[in-house]
Amino acid sequence: MSWEARLLPDPGQFPGKNLFGLPSSGAKHLRLAHCPRDGRIWINGGDYIGTTADMDSGRQEMWSYGIANNSWRLEQPYCLPAGQVQPMHPDETGFCWDDRRGWFWLVPGYQGPYGGECVGKATALRNRLMSYDPGTGLWTDRGPSPGEVLRLGDTPKFFHHDPVTDSLIGFGPGPSVLTYEIESARWSMIRLSIGGNPLEELSTVDWTARRLYGLDATLARIYEWDLDGQRLVRTFPVDTMAPLANRIGITPFVWAPSAQALLAFEHHGTRRQLHIWQEGRWRAESVPVIDGLKIKGNCGVWDPALNMFLLTGGLNPTRLCLYRFDGSITVPVIQGIQVSVS
Repeated sequence: MSWEARLLPDPGQFPGKNLFGLPSSGAKHLRLAHCPRDGRIWINGGDYIGTTADMDSGRQEMWSYGIANNSWRLEQPYCLPAGQVQPMHPDETGFCWDDRRGWFWLVPGYQGPYGGECVGKATALRNRLMSYDPGTGLWTDRGPSPGEVLRLGDTPKFFHHDPVTDSLIGFGPGPSVLTYEIESARWSMIRLSIGGNPLEELSTVDWTARRLYGLDATLARIYEWDLDGQRLVRTFPVDTMAPLANRIGITPFVWAPSAQALLAFEHHGTRRQLHIWQEGRWRAESVPVIDGLKIKGNCGVWDPALNMFLLTGGLNPTRLCLYRFDGSITVPVIQGIQVSVS
């Protein structure tokens, strides 16, 4: 098990280009999803300072990142051409891969305020369930958001495509569990009988055991949902993490199938710890400083092909951090950064 820290691209090296460069401000609410077809991490929306004059709340570019060769690729500019549609200012939205169809789903979710729209270019949509086909580069409107259909009091933040039931699933307000049956285009909600707010943090799935896990980081509590039985199995505490009322939306949380473990990264104030739930118990590991770079991040994703936990975001996020759980897969330490904006 080891950590690696990598610098993000410096946008000053590429004048006039839309780069995922965050030299002196911050980033949050990025949505990261692994695409098994190209092996890259796709990054949608969120808040960060771009190198154009466009609105920074709910950036409309889309990027992909290759861990193995440290390469960045602009997959979508801020504004698409006229005659197309795209999500308006995706901020805290669900973003997940559907391997059956070969596309990404975007599930609103909170979208940034009006303003900075693409005048004379693509039509930007709000409160619409959408899909993105990376083969064609086109977005498609798939119908109303769960908030519109179910009249939710708060917006869901994270979703997953269940290949067994061919549905989208995630935690909702209340708390609750929200499901979208794709073939019938039907939204449904099951309210949970216990309090808390697991919708704010990244949820994760153990596909083998058919369990959806949610985290309420303010209570340091895990929610375990049975995907097949459609029931809450249990809640249990993260007993290595103290409850904290303002720890909201900043604790990346993933299932690591190779290690059969839950990982929760805590970065709050001076605290930086990785909480690991394995074989029915929690342990906490301190997080190092590497080459003067502090490991940090408020957004994350698990790369199942490389067995790595990728972290980025936070204040002054000049780095991207990787936690390698399984040393049997060798990924070289990369010095140079490749950026493609064509």
